[in-house]
Amino acid sequence: PQPLALVTRERLAVLTGEIPVIAKAHARSGDLVMEVQHHLQQKGTEVRGGRIVLPFASVVSTLEQAGLSAREEQVQWVAATEGLELLEDEYAKALYVSLHRCS
Repeated sequence: PQPLALVTRERLAVLTGEIPVIAKAHARSGDLVMEVQHHLQQKGTEVRGGRIVLPFASVVSTLEQAGLSAREEQVQWVAATEGLELLEDEYAKALYVSLHRCS
């Protein structure tokens, strides 16, 4: 497995076509964060360093149900949401969601 890299602001701009960041005050933001965290805890996989990750595709339906229909919106939301991290396998160009790790 390739190491996962945290998606930087610059990489996020490339992934989303520089669409403006979605406001954190999304209608169901708190509930949505809890749902995504629950998915991570229940279905996530532990990778090197003890980080729990889940393929981005695993949370897409949850994000769509919350009104984030475009992939760019979904990616922006995960990247901007406190408590979550957006990671990328730069070799496979695959995105992953992780719980934010305190250093």
